[in-house]
Amino acid sequence: EKGIEKQVEIWGEGMRDFHQSGPQETRHINKWLSNMFGDYYTRKGLTTRQREMITLCFLMAQGGCEAQLKAHVIGNLNVGNDKQYLISIASQCVPYIGYPRVLNALTCINAGFAEWEASQLFLNYKECYDSFWFKFNYDYRLNSGANHRCGGA
Repeated sequence: EKGIEKQVEIWGEGMRDFHQSGPQETRHINKWLSNMFGDYYTRKGLTTRQREMITLCFLMAQGGCEAQLKAHVIGNLNVGNDKQYLISIASQCVPYIGYPRVLNALTCINAGFAEWEASQLFLNYKECYDSFWFKFNYDYRLNSGANHRCGGA
């Protein structure tokens, strides 16, 4: 489904089965959300980066949905909108939505960025770790023979 693919594009593989997650009695909401991404995020005319920025603005203006705002901060960062850009967008909204909502949004931007940055450090560390162990294992097998075991023999 297009909506699921779009969610995976923005937030990663962890979203692939999101539509089937949560308590059974509310799972239909997650399915509707995936359908919404298929309907609105796959239309022509705007890029995913632009759509994420617009979604951030509407959530910021709506207020009371900080969890979703933080998730879309992370989505914005994943599609290439950086933290300073998000802060600039929030600042531009002050005369339209007021200081309290913008201050809440800035809190979400900082929290989302911290979470996103930590995940990037983990992914970079994991990539380096995996690369090191791949090379180490490859060199070890190449230089010591396929049947060599630790401890001799």
